[in-house]
Order: sequence, then structure tokens, then C-alpha cells
Amino acid sequence: MKVALLGNMNNGNFALLRYLKDKGINATLLLWKNDGKLSHSHFKLQNDTWNYKYWSKFIKRTNLTNATSSIIFNPLKSKNYVSKKYFLNLHSKYDVFISSGIAPAIFEKFNKKLDIFYPYAMGVEWIDTFEEKISRYFSVKKIIFNKIKRLQIKGIQNAKYVINPELGKTEETLKKIKVQSIKLYIPIIYNENVRNYPLNEINKIKKFNFRIISHARHLWKPSKLLTNKENKYNSKNNDWLIYSFKNFLNETKSNSCLILFKYGPDHTESYKLCKKLKIQKNVIWLPILARKKIISLIKICNLGIGEFYLQKNTFWGGTAIEILSQGKPTFQTFKFDKKIFREIFKKTPPPFVNIRSKSELLKKIKKFYDDEKYKKSIGLKSKKWFLNEYRDKLILDWIKLIKLAYKQKKI
Repeated sequence: MKVALLGNMNNGNFALLRYLKDKGINATLLLWKNDGKLSHSHFKLQNDTWNYKYWSKFIKRTNLTNATSSIIFNPLKSKNYVSKKYFLNLHSKYDVFISSGIAPAIFEKFNKKLDIFYPYAMGVEWIDTFEEKISRYFSVKKIIFNKIKRLQIKGIQNAKYVINPELGKTEETLKKIKVQSIKLYIPIIYNENVRNYPLNEINKIKKFNFRIISHARHLWKPSKLLTNKENKYNSKNNDWLIYSFKNFLNETKSNSCLILFKYGPDHTESYKLCKKLKIQKNVIWLPILARKKIISLIKICNLGIGEFYLQKNTFWGGTAIEILSQGKPTFQTFKFDKKIFREIFKKTPPPFVNIRSKSELLKKIKKFYDDEKYKKSIGLKSKKWFLNEYRDKLILDWIKLIKLAYKQKKI
């Protein structure tokens, strides 16, 4: 059985590749032509492992592009257009294909069924995402997106299995197109030994006694192109953290720092807010870094901040898992009933420090600052959950599904 993992958004399939290889599965990571380039350059494979030389043996770059130009001919990007001959030749070399992105539309165009699809975008890519909503205001883009959207929907409907753990906006989108999904996490981080590395800001960070890190994308300013409801559910509410940190400093007079990254459409607005609140001396801004380097930073911090999405049953992102993997208390909005979570996923929910408001965020930061024993106990629970529920049990569920897809092909 030859398994192809097509595409590597968020380094998800690279993580899955390594877990599958550890279990003896004959898997290959097939990169999109544009994987790890331009706006996705921080998702380069080298950024996610200290052992790239070893893993590169199981990786190939394809001529398929995760973009509309792979399906609709664009004279300015003619080299991106995929021929039927090329696609069918690639398809014939593997037994099971696992992919996300624009893959369903490509498979549908060439009358092939994608074996396993999982969306990486909230709302499902090319169907109901922020970018898709913006396109409706531009006539040419709207025509292109509508054509891709039709192919994408049909391709997802025809996929053998669709995986989706996000029960908020993404699940709503799938239900609208009458697709039933399997509730399974996406293993987006591989637990590799963490190494220290020389970063100019490390010494500056270590001068602070209490360190908070948030490497989430900055997305909190309302967009005029979205409705109030869309803005509410699209926001990560990064400003909560900045205001809470300001109040935390005022109330504790502590030698603390907040580490933020120049990442996301609103990072300049976050920078302006820090300046307005006069907390620049305690905020360390870093450029977008490789995941392996971010994880080594998480290791020297006291707690980590994930995302504060307000929609019910919204799943966590990579930032939260990265913090949990290092055994750190992880602040995250988690509007999920624990009993329902266990019934749906057959697993224990992660030990998030649940944040439902700006005031609650401040209160809990102070609690972890004041209570070292409590902070340590939550950190240990975080590490244990990652190793048992995320690393060990999760990959076995994926292997079962892959084998089912393979059996269907043989029938």
C-alpha cells in the first residue's frame, strides 16, 4: 500500500508523514509546486525539523499548484495549469491519496475520487472562507471563485472520507453541501526533540522573570467587507491579550514580558495598541520564525496563549497544540461541552485554560503568576495529554482509516 500525502499547508502532512513512517507505513509527501514559497515560506519543511536530511528521502515536489491557476488557465501563470496526462500519471503511482486545499477540485476535474480530504481553512477552502467572501466584491474574481467552488464542492462530496474536527463554521459549511465528516484530529505537529538555537532576543527574554508567548496570527480588527456576525466569528481577539497584559503589569508590578510575532493582517494594529498603552518595554516583537525555533522559545516561557475565537464548538489551531506539546499551560477559548466532546471524539479534551472574556484572561494570568504549584500541575497535564491522546492514540485512528480507504479501492 502506497500512501500519498498531497500538500503541506501548516506542515500538517509533513507531521502525518513522520508519524506514519514511524509505524511502518509506506508514505510519501507530495508537495504542491507552491508549498513553502512566498506567503507560505515559513512552512518550509526545514523549518519544522532538525532532521531534514533524513526525512527528505520521503518527499517529492509535484507540478501541481494549490491555486486556481492549476485548474483555470491563466496566461500570466500558464506553467501552473495542470494537464490531464500529468495528473493521471501521478495518480497511478499511489494507492491512497490524502489531501486538502484545492485537491478535491483537481481530482473532480479529472474524474477521480480523492480518498481522504481534510480542510485546513475554517469554513473550508474555496467554499466559505474569508478570501471567498472578499472575492464577491470583484467581478472577475467572483467568476473564477464560483467555478472553482462548484468543482470543490463536487470533489468533496465525491471524496471517500472527509475528516473535520472543527464543529463550528467548518462543520456548518460541510453540512450545507450535504457532506458527513469523520470527527478526527489532524496531527499537525510531530513530537521531535527540541534543540536550543542562538537567537539575538533570547538574552533579552531571559531578563524577565515571567514570560508569556503568543505566536498566533493577529486578526482582530473588524473588516468593512464583512458583516458584524462574520467579523465576530472571524476574530481571534488578540487585543484581549494586550489589554490584559497592560492591566497585569499595573496590578503586579512584575518583571514580565509578552512575546508577540509580526504575523497576520493586524499585527501593525497590535503594535500600535502596545505603544498606546505604553507597554513597549515589556513587549518583545519577533519576525515570523520556523516552528522548530518557536517551540524552543515556548520551552523557556511560563505560559502560552492560543486563540480566542467566540463561535461555539470551534476547534483549536496549531499554536495551541505547539504550546501543549511543550508542557505549558495553554490559554485558549474552548466553547465545547466536555461530555459532548468525549461522545464525539471518543477522547479526553485537552486541558486548556479556557478563556471566555478579557476580564477572565487577566484573572487567570494573575493566578498562574501567583501560584507556581498550580502552573506546574497544568503544565504536566498538558504534556501528558499531548503524548497520550494526540501522539499515540491519534495516529492509530488515522492508520485504520487509511486501510479502509485502501480496501475500498481493492473491492
